[in-house]
Amino acid sequence: MIVPVTCMGDLHSACPVSVALFMQFLLQAQRHLSKLFDNLAKMKFRLDSEQKPTKVGLGMYSREEEYVSFSEPCDCSGQVRGRPCLSKLSSGVGSPAPFGGICCQDVVELHYSSFMRKAGKAGVQEKSALCSWCLEIDANPAVPELAKTTQSEEGLNKSEACLTRVEVWLNHVLDSMRATVRDEMTEAVMAYEEKPREQWLFDYPAQVALTCTQIWWTTEVGIAFARVEEGYENAMKEYHKKQVTQLNTLVTMLIGQLSKGDRQKIMTVCTIDVHARDVVAKMIAQKVDNAQAFIWLSQLRHRWSDEERHCFANICDAQFLYSYEYLGNTPRLVITPLTDRCYITLTQSLHLTMSGAPAGPAGTGKTETTKDLGRALGIMVYVFNCSEQMDYKSCGNIYKGLSQTGAWGCFDEFNRISVEVLSVVAVQVKSVQDAIREKKKSFNFLGEDINLVPSVGIFITMNPGYAGRTELPENLKALFRPCAMVVPDFELICEIMLVAEGFIEARVLARKFITLYQLCKELLSKQDHYDWGLRAIKSVLVVAGSLKRDDPERPEDQVLMRSLRDFNIPKIVTDDVPVFMGLIGDLFPALDVPRKRDLNFESFVRQAVLDLRLQAEDNFVLKVVQLEELLTVRHSVFVVGNAGTGKSQVMRSLNKTYQIMKRRPVWTDLNPKAVTNDELFGIINPATREWKDGLFSSIMRELANITHDGPKWMVLDGDIDPMWIESLNTVMDDNKVLTLASNERIPLNPTMRLVFEISHLRTATPATVSRAGILYINPSDLGWNPPVSSWIDRREIQSERANLTILFDKYLPICLDTLRTRFKKIIPIPEQSMVQMLCHLLECLLTEENTPPDCPKELYELYFVFAAVWAFGGSMFQDQVRRKMPLQHLLHMLFLFLFSFLYFPKHSAISVMMFSWGSHIGDNKLET
Repeated sequence: MIVPVTCMGDLHSACPVSVALFMQFLLQAQRHLSKLFDNLAKMKFRLDSEQKPTKVGLGMYSREEEYVSFSEPCDCSGQVRGRPCLSKLSSGVGSPAPFGGICCQDVVELHYSSFMRKAGKAGVQEKSALCSWCLEIDANPAVPELAKTTQSEEGLNKSEACLTRVEVWLNHVLDSMRATVRDEMTEAVMAYEEKPREQWLFDYPAQVALTCTQIWWTTEVGIAFARVEEGYENAMKEYHKKQVTQLNTLVTMLIGQLSKGDRQKIMTVCTIDVHARDVVAKMIAQKVDNAQAFIWLSQLRHRWSDEERHCFANICDAQFLYSYEYLGNTPRLVITPLTDRCYITLTQSLHLTMSGAPAGPAGTGKTETTKDLGRALGIMVYVFNCSEQMDYKSCGNIYKGLSQTGAWGCFDEFNRISVEVLSVVAVQVKSVQDAIREKKKSFNFLGEDINLVPSVGIFITMNPGYAGRTELPENLKALFRPCAMVVPDFELICEIMLVAEGFIEARVLARKFITLYQLCKELLSKQDHYDWGLRAIKSVLVVAGSLKRDDPERPEDQVLMRSLRDFNIPKIVTDDVPVFMGLIGDLFPALDVPRKRDLNFESFVRQAVLDLRLQAEDNFVLKVVQLEELLTVRHSVFVVGNAGTGKSQVMRSLNKTYQIMKRRPVWTDLNPKAVTNDELFGIINPATREWKDGLFSSIMRELANITHDGPKWMVLDGDIDPMWIESLNTVMDDNKVLTLASNERIPLNPTMRLVFEISHLRTATPATVSRAGILYINPSDLGWNPPVSSWIDRREIQSERANLTILFDKYLPICLDTLRTRFKKIIPIPEQSMVQMLCHLLECLLTEENTPPDCPKELYELYFVFAAVWAFGGSMFQDQVRRKMPLQHLLHMLFLFLFSFLYFPKHSAISVMMFSWGSHIGDNKLET
C-alpha cells in the first residue's frame, strides 16, 4: 500500500528539498499498489517543466507492463485540511483499511521512516491511534518545515488537522481506474465492426478486448437465434463456421512473431473462443432453436446496455453489473462443463444472498474457478490462506474491509481455522448477508457502523479429510452453498490449452497427452512425489508452447514428445525410466527427438562445478540444467533424494552458475522444523492484538524488497509437515502471495523462488505435491565415484592421490555389490554414507606420521583395509536365528577373499579382528 506517498501533504509551500524527496519517494512506493488493486502495479505521472514528476497521474501499468492511459488525469495529492483525522473516526485498534481489510501499518513505519531519514530528519512521527490509513504530523523540532506549515496555514490545531488523507487519493485512483476501463469498453464495443477482429484486438487493452469479444459473442448468438426463428435454419451453423474461421486466424497469429503482451492477449482470447465455439456446436447438435433454452441461459453471457452505458453479465436468472476492476493482461481459466456448473452454483448463491463453498480434491480448480468468475465480472478477488493463527477479530477485519469495497474474498483451506473461531465467523458472515438481503447502505458490524457495497462475496474452499482439518459448524454450513469439484475433463483442458499455445493438431495431441498420464498413473510405481494431475499437465503444456515458438518448423508431435519426455524424466525414479520411455515410444512411434540443449549455459555450469572443486560429470551437469529448467516454469520446486545423493551440491552449482553469469543471485535458507508455526509465520497476541512477526514472513519480505532482477531463493531444508507447509499454499500456487494472520499480504515477486530440499514426501498432502515441480535425484545419478574423486582431489600429496584412486577402483565396486545382496544391517544405511565414513576414517589415518611421503604403497592399502572393515562392517549384527552363519563371520570370509595378501588373526570374529588390527596399526607393526 502506498500510504506514505501522500502522508506528507502538499509540500509545495515547504522547502524545495522536501518536495523533491517526496516525489522521489512517491515513485519508490508504487510497488505497494499491487496489494490494493488486482493488477495495477504502478502509475505514470505528469512531468513539470523541469521534467520532474508531479502528483497528477496519467496512466497505469499492469504487472505484465501493459500500459493504459487514464480517461481523465488523476489527482494524487489527496489533500484535505481542517478535518479530523480518519483514524480518529475509526473504531480503534485494528480497524480495517478501506481496501479489502489489508493493514499497512508496517508499510507506513518502514517507508515513512525511510523517507524522513533521507530528508535528514529524526524519524517517524506519532501516528494517531493505530490506523495506518492516515498519518498525523505533529509539530516537532525535528521537522521544522512541517511544523511551520502545520501551524501557519488557516490557524489549524495541530492535533485536529490532517495534512492529507491517503484514502482520498487512493479513491481517486480507484475511480480513475474504473472510469478508464468503462470508457475503453464503450469505445471498443462501438468500434468492433469497423475493422477485422484480428486488427481490432490490438487497439484496446487485453481486458477490454476480451470482455467486448464476449459481449459480441452474446449479441451474434442472439442474432443467429432471431434468424432461426424467422425461418433461416442454417443461421447458427453459419455463425459456427465464422467462429471457426476467427479462431483459426488467431491460432495462425500465435505461430508468428508477437510481443509477449500481444501473445498473452491472443492466447486468452483463444481460450475463451474455444469454449464459445463448443457451446454453439453443442446447441447445433441438440438442435436448439430458442434463446430461452437452458443450455444457452446457463452460460455466462455478457451484454452492453447503450442506455446505461454499462456492461452486465447474465447467467440463468441472475444478473450482475460489471465492476470494471483493471485486470491487466492475465490468462483466463479453461472453461469446461465442470466450470460451467461451478459458475451456476456460485452465481446462484450470490443471487440468493448466500455464499459459495467449492469442495473437492487437490488440483480440481476450486480457488482458480472462483478467481476466474471474479475476473469475468470485473471484480477484485482477494485470496486468503487460512491457518490456525487466524482468530475471529482478524477474520472480522477482513469481512469489514470486503463489505466496504464490494470485493470478493476467497478463503482457501477454510476448515484449518479452529472450530471455536468458526462459530463466531458464522455470526459475522450472517450479519453481512442479512445487510445485503435488506438492501442496507450501511450496517452495524462488530459494534461499528460501516458502509456496504452489495457486490461483496465470501467464498470458502476446502480439502476434505486432510490432517489438521475441522468440521464446519452447522450454523456456518447453512450460509454457504456447496459445490462439488470432481475430476475435471483433462483432455478438453489439454486440447484448449494446446490451441492457445498455437498447436493445429490439438485434439489428437491432447488425446495422446492424457493417455500417457493415465498410463503413467497406472503402470509406474507408486511414488510419493509423483503427480499426474492438472497442475502437472499445465506445466508441460507451457513448456510445449515455449518449445514450439523456439522451433516453429519442427512437427508438432515431435515438440510435444520432447516436452513430455524432458519435463517428466527429472522426477521419475530409475526403475520406472524404461517403462516411461516405452510408453512414450508407443504413443509417438519412430520419433527420436534430441534433447534441446543450451551449450553456452552448460559451459557456465561446468565452470561453476569446477570452481566448487566438484566433478563436472554429464549426469551431474544434467541435474543442474534440469533444476534451472524447472525453476523457469515453476516458482516452487522440491529437490528430492536420499542423503548423499548431491541435492545441496546441485543447488550450490546452479547458484554459482548465476554468479558467474553476473545475475546477482540471493540465497536464504532456513529449517522450518527448527521453530514452531507461530515463530515461522507470526502470531497475534490475543490480549494486546500486537503482531509478532515470523521468521519466514520477515525473510520473504526482505527478499521482496530487493529491487534488482536477479534470482532470489528461499531454501527450506527440513522435513515436510502439513502443519506448516499448508500455510504456503497461496505462495506455491498461481496466487503467489503469502497471507498472514495480521492480514498482511507479501507477494512473491517474479524473480523469487521457493526451493525445498527434502528426502521424501511421505507426509505431504496431494495439495502440496501438486503445487511444486519435482527434481528427483536417484542414488544412481551421482554414484559413489564423484564424491570420492572430489575428496581425493583435496588431498595434498600427489602420490597419495594416485594410490587412493587405485584402491577405491579396486575394492569399492565388489564390496558394495556384495554388501548390497548378501548382508543385513542393524539400521538402513545408504551406500553413500558408508563411502563417506570410509573417507572420514582415511582422513584420520592418513597423517604425515602414519604415511610419510616416501612410504610404500602397501602401507596405504593396509590403512585402506582397516577403514573399509570399519566403514562397511560397523553396522552388521549377528543374526543367529535366521542364518546358520553370523553375518559378521560372512563379512570376515568376504574380506579374507578380497584381501588375501593380508594377515588376518586365526579363529577370530571380525570384531576381534578389527581390534587386533587396531593394536597392530597403532604400533605400526604390519604383516603381509
